[in-house]
Amino acid sequence: MALEGAGAWSTMQARMLDSLHRVFNKDPLPVLAFRLRYDGDAMTWAVQDGLLTLTVSGGSGAGGVIDLRGHTLATLADFLAAQAGYTVLDENPAVGHLSALTLFGAGDQAASEGDHLYAFTNLLWAFLTAYAVELGAARDQIAAALAQMVLQTADLDWLQEHNTYYGVAWIPGEVPVDYANRTVAEVLHQRGNNVALESLILNATGMRCDVVDVGDGSIYWDGVESFDGDVPFSGYPAAYGLFDVIIPNIPSTPDQDAILVATIRRIVDENRCAGFHVRQIGRVVAWNGSYSFDGAIAFDSVPA
Repeated sequence: MALEGAGAWSTMQARMLDSLHRVFNKDPLPVLAFRLRYDGDAMTWAVQDGLLTLTVSGGSGAGGVIDLRGHTLATLADFLAAQAGYTVLDENPAVGHLSALTLFGAGDQAASEGDHLYAFTNLLWAFLTAYAVELGAARDQIAAALAQMVLQTADLDWLQEHNTYYGVAWIPGEVPVDYANRTVAEVLHQRGNNVALESLILNATGMRCDVVDVGDGSIYWDGVESFDGDVPFSGYPAAYGLFDVIIPNIPSTPDQDAILVATIRRIVDENRCAGFHVRQIGRVVAWNGSYSFDGAIAFDSVPA
């Protein structure tokens, strides 16, 4: 018979059945749902974890795997009967309304009663089957959760969760593997000074830009006259905390310039020291002790 040695609905359900006290009735209380025949040389079937697997040889049809979750026993019988090479016999209308998930076991149409597909009617089996589905999903999710703990294998949602601690924002359109690698690089790399910023811009854009402090060397002087006639002076640079990013003067389109400026701006904002700001991003036209910008790129600026 198809029931002999067929086992439970799933491995998870079988484990739970085995753990029950013998006072419980563990018999599936099977009832015939229908018979299934195939016109080829051979046909075997098996139900495991809510899937009906059909394996055939020869004939006019083909094997396959059917998800039982979307069927009752009646609709499954109709579906199988509509497939090439298959014939459904002795359909039991008394159980046609039951979910196809009540099917269990395995069979071979060449064996005695091997074409009989049975459904369980034991409520204990139905109860444990529902638990088996959820526990199986939890088992898979636990394995997936371990992958989310590692940057290189985490999905985008979890990468963004990791980066609430690292402070590395996701760039729209960035694929997860690039985001993960950039996270590691940005956490470990040098930052803050002009050499570090130039290196980061080079890695991101391939351009050797110069990061230079703003200021012409002049000093502002102030003084406070005291009653004894002394006037102590103190001085500070004309500009402090501002720097410019000078881009190589190579041909480019306005769209390319806009993307380049946005990329440089992001890198600078993520890696500059507190209190320091980029004044302008542009190209050098002439160098004679000071530099000017050609206006081809929209400037980013912060008031002094």
